[in-house]
Amino acid sequence: MKMGKIQEMILLLMLAMAAQEDVRTGKISMVPPALGAALCVGFQIVAGEFRPGDAALGAGVGFMLLLIGYASRQAVGYGDGLLFAATGCCLGSTDNVVLLLCSLLMCSFYSMVMLVSRRKKRNDRIVFVPFVLGGFVLLTGVYW
Repeated sequence: MKMGKIQEMILLLMLAMAAQEDVRTGKISMVPPALGAALCVGFQIVAGEFRPGDAALGAGVGFMLLLIGYASRQAVGYGDGLLFAATGCCLGSTDNVVLLLCSLLMCSFYSMVMLVSRRKKRNDRIVFVPFVLGGFVLLTGVYW
């Protein structure tokens, strides 16, 4: 993760706002991710660090999640795909894939614990954005 501290704080705030809304309502407003992506890309352009190809590939991770959501009748929500498209514009392709894998790993561990403890059933929905936030915090801590 080769980002400036300001960009990390923008993404952290964006993900925190989206996670809070996802927990509260089960849905994600696209205003925080769109605004966060625009600010991060703006900072990258000003700093001369913006790579359009990497940003497009990073956003492609989110668009793949949108396709998976469409094919699975939103087993993966559209908001999650759009959120990863926004983070991909800021992080680039490699870091966005690492963020997705880390988030999925954390979510699968939580799901396993909830299933074994019988607090959740197999078909219950689990909000995903808090795990994305946790993955981002974990990865920025690892890279600092």
